Amino acid sequence: MRKLTAIQESARGEECALRIPGVCNGNPETTGLCHAPYPGRSGMRTHDWWAAYGCSSCHAHIDGRAGDRVPFMEVVWLSAIHETQAKLLQKGFIWLGENQQSAGSKIIKRSAK
Repeated sequence: MRKLTAIQESARGEECALRIPGVCNGNPETTGLCHAPYPGRSGMRTHDWWAAYGCSSCHAHIDGRAGDRVPFMEVVWLSAIHETQAKLLQKGFIWLGENQQSAGSKIIKRSAK
C-alpha cells in the first residue's frame, strides 16, 4: 500500500463535498480525496489540488464502480473541487500569491492583440 500525501490525509473526518443525490452516504468516517477525471486520459490521476473530498459511496460512483453516470456531473465536480480547495486554503495546503488577498481579488486585464 502506498503512502498517502498530506492533502489525501486531510480528507479524514471531512464532510463529503460531492454529495451526489441518491448516492452519498453522508458519513465523514468514509471520506477520502477523490481525484477528478483527467480529460482524454483514462486511468490517469490528476494532482491532489484538482480533487474533492468525497465519501466512499460517492467515490465508488465517480470511479464507475457503482451505479450509472449522474447527469450534470461536471457541475457536481466543479462545486466539490471549489469547496475542497477553500478548505485546503484554510488548512494551509494551498495558498495564493503574495499579492492576492482572496481567490477573486485580482483582476488581470488582457492585452490587445
